[in-house]
Amino acid sequence: MDISAGIWKSEYTHVIRIMAVASMIQMVIIMPSTLLRVQEKATLYTLGNIVQMIVMLSFTVWFIVGLKWGIESIYYAQILGLIAYLAILSKFIVINVQLRFETKLLKEIIVFCLPLFISTLAVVLLNQADRLIIKYYGQLGDVGLYTLAFRLSNTLNILLVASISFAIQPLIYKKMDDPNNKRFYSKLMTYFVFVVMIFVMGMAFFGKEFVKLFARREEYYASFELIPILSLAILFNMMKDMAMIGLQITKKTGVIAAIVVAVSASGILLNFLLVPAFQNQGAALARFIAAVIFFLLVYFYSQRAYRIPYEMKKLLLMILLAIMLYLPVIWINELNLFIRIITKSFLIAVYPILLYLFNFFEKAEVDAIKFGWEKWSSLKNFGINIKGVFRQ
Repeated sequence: MDISAGIWKSEYTHVIRIMAVASMIQMVIIMPSTLLRVQEKATLYTLGNIVQMIVMLSFTVWFIVGLKWGIESIYYAQILGLIAYLAILSKFIVINVQLRFETKLLKEIIVFCLPLFISTLAVVLLNQADRLIIKYYGQLGDVGLYTLAFRLSNTLNILLVASISFAIQPLIYKKMDDPNNKRFYSKLMTYFVFVVMIFVMGMAFFGKEFVKLFARREEYYASFELIPILSLAILFNMMKDMAMIGLQITKKTGVIAAIVVAVSASGILLNFLLVPAFQNQGAALARFIAAVIFFLLVYFYSQRAYRIPYEMKKLLLMILLAIMLYLPVIWINELNLFIRIITKSFLIAVYPILLYLFNFFEKAEVDAIKFGWEKWSSLKNFGINIKGVFRQ
């Protein structure tokens, strides 16, 4: 028993050290990432995140599959991805860095940012804990399956959610003093969820095809079963960020930190409860439940601080309808590739039509869509006429 404990301590001390290094680098990149958002440099921000994702995913697969390394593969790959991100931003960082010490500004930063620092640290621990717990209760292969599913589903966060958030964040703060800002925030939440949900459905419905496309070994194919749950968790995390507007406007960073720490602790506890019984599925479910709790807590306290009339019935309708459309996919996944692609595409295409039948869109929104379609059609016809003129 003592020998096993000694081996476990030696192995996991090394892993924890690597995880700590990865966490410190993550904290370093927060400032240039934030500055990119403030200066609205969406292209550079997106490029950096895409390169980071590719590097992390490639090295994770190589370390685990090619070199047969252990769980530390994930953190080594994460460090390499973060270094690649910093390399892409290096010129931007050099241009914008000024070495200067301001005591007054430092005090303001500490008061405002200390709670956010604590909450960020808690989120980092939560994001890494699931794989450690899977390794402890399961096998290294389970970690590989979960990591692949997480990386694939997380492309939604990197390529879509983060990019849109980057674009609208300055607009959110510009609207703070607008008399109609609450309706703007409400509609922003509704249509942000609508757009992201379409892509979540695409990732969840075609999860099997994506995994077979990116995974070279058949042992990884089973990871597609985790993608729908992890993708929904990303959706709720996005909703949480949008619901946090009220707390950000009122500068209640202490409340944000308390919520994050509580959710991180509950997420780790959920992993300990669910992973022993359900392995990878338990970790994915724990992440999803934690994301839902996170959203509900942020929504509750944000509404108390600064009430925004979010369209909760429409949000619930979008989520439930997407889940209902996904249920047939469980059976469709057993069919041949051609039928799978056609049927899944049809189900996704039906989604906005069903929303329309449930009176999701307001009359003004429907009129705006019709107007846009008519304008596009007229431009298309104009283009055809122009081509005819040149042919003559």
